[in-house]
Amino acid sequence: MAGSLPNLCLSTIFEHLENDLKTLSSCIRVNRHWCLSSICELWRNPFDDFCDKDQHVKLINTYLRCLPENVKVTLGINHLSKPAFDYPYFLHVLVSNSINLGVKKWITTYNSELSNLERKKFRLNIVQVLIQHFLKYSVNIKEINLEYKQLVNIFNFPGSSLPLSKIKKLNCGCIAGKFGFTMTDILSSAIPVTKDLYELEMRLSTRDHSSVVKLAELIKIQRNLKIISLILAENVENGFDLLWESILFHKHTLVKIVVSSIKFDKKNPIPLQQFGLFQNLKELEIEYCSNFTFSIKAIDQQSSFKKLEKISMLRSSDIPEDFINVILLQSNKSMREIKLRDFECLEEVIKTCTTFCTNIISLTISINKEQFTMLIGLIKACQDLRHIFLIDNKVFTFIDEFAYVPFSFLDVQRSLLMPTFLNFNENLQELGKVIPKSLNIFRFHFNWEFSSEALDEFLCHFVTSKLKYLDFETSKFFTDDHIKVILKHCGEGTLDRLDIYDQNEISDECLIEARKKIGRVDLANSKIMPESKFAIVREIVLSSLYDSEEANAYSDEDDFIDDDESDESEMDFDDDDDDSSEDDIFDIFEEFFSDEDYFSDDYEEYSNSSEEEI
Repeated sequence: MAGSLPNLCLSTIFEHLENDLKTLSSCIRVNRHWCLSSICELWRNPFDDFCDKDQHVKLINTYLRCLPENVKVTLGINHLSKPAFDYPYFLHVLVSNSINLGVKKWITTYNSELSNLERKKFRLNIVQVLIQHFLKYSVNIKEINLEYKQLVNIFNFPGSSLPLSKIKKLNCGCIAGKFGFTMTDILSSAIPVTKDLYELEMRLSTRDHSSVVKLAELIKIQRNLKIISLILAENVENGFDLLWESILFHKHTLVKIVVSSIKFDKKNPIPLQQFGLFQNLKELEIEYCSNFTFSIKAIDQQSSFKKLEKISMLRSSDIPEDFINVILLQSNKSMREIKLRDFECLEEVIKTCTTFCTNIISLTISINKEQFTMLIGLIKACQDLRHIFLIDNKVFTFIDEFAYVPFSFLDVQRSLLMPTFLNFNENLQELGKVIPKSLNIFRFHFNWEFSSEALDEFLCHFVTSKLKYLDFETSKFFTDDHIKVILKHCGEGTLDRLDIYDQNEISDECLIEARKKIGRVDLANSKIMPESKFAIVREIVLSSLYDSEEANAYSDEDDFIDDDESDESEMDFDDDDDDSSEDDIFDIFEEFFSDEDYFSDDYEEYSNSSEEEI
């Protein structure tokens, strides 16, 4: 029965599985009908989904096989056979840097005999051919991702205007090397083409004022802009006013605003009350910024922040407490997610949230021990919480999704030397009594010591099959007894992930047992790098500032990023998942459909169908 479900039903099911690649890969084995439906989901965004560099080589090889025969002859790759499907047809997200790096690795793998100069020319030719092919045949492209060095300007490709006019998201943070296109080049070419963006994410340096001018123009001409993210690499004494004027042009349509890594001009700080002008705003994120001003008199109590559902204010400690209070008061019951990091005085904010924002489902907050009693009251008032992330306010946490990288090794050492409170047992037990049974994720980044007995009492109050993730990665005092308590409450196959600190008090036998009963067990200390490697990370962070002078100072000598250490995207590979048992989908496609007659008629009809039918 399930094998003959209508396309619409299967499509709906597979959309819910879009992040579960193993399950989607297995769906292609059911029958032709299931394969034709699931393959569309698998190949929407393959460069992000398959981040392993070896998979990137296979991706490029598969896409090259899809090229027309005359193009393959021109490139000298006519020995590549036609694949089972026209995979570019399914592409929704075009990631130029992944294509660039994938082609580089493909040439290294399959054409290692070429000289360095020949590799560069061959690489540029293939990148151009592939992107041009995607623009021509990938009729569903909705997102363009342009980061790092751009060897080509896709907006200048012949025939690119029509497909690029349909994109809904543009993610741009390109930097220029000795060769390649600058941010100004890219934006100048994009302005006549892209006018219907739904989401715009930009990273740039304000030192290049021409790029700021072009970005302001691009923002202003959009007809239905809903989401905007701005990440600037330096002080913005010049330029931000121009950008902000263009952003205000969309005050009736924007639902999400992100400003990050911006040091506003001290003489002309950003007036926070202007965020209240966006009457449909649902998400506001202000992260790693400084220099603000706020006037409560300028707030329209009838409309400002009334629809706000999420606030995220991370390491922007000089944001006035009054501003946060006004947001919480105005949003009231509509507020669903709160992230507040590194604010010294949060007592009034916690009180306001406890009284007015009782519908929140996600809470991330950094506190000190004196504020813990107030936190208990907040959690008790919010009985629909699904995600709690508690952080010690007295330290900077180095491991935070690489969002913050301290610029001296001393900062790293300080972040690891977290203070220990020897008597947290009663506090932990009290916390367990108020945590709702709806909780899915609990993260606890303190080194406040508690016994295994206190942990047992804590977990017994709220743990249900809904709990999927526990994080005690900064709790250096954990022993086998603590792990055994966690397994007692969460070891029946319900917990998907456990993060703990890696140190000698936990035996190998206990870890083996934990990994048998929990989907994934991560040892946090293994993520901390020694000082010798820290310098490399610092250089990578500096090179990502997108400043034309500073970035080039840290970039490799090769014009085409030939030094492997400069491949920033390679730093993102997640080695935590065990892929040894995962089927290689590239081999599955060809093995399962080795008989062309098996799928040719169905696929021809499928390929010719309209986007609505798909």
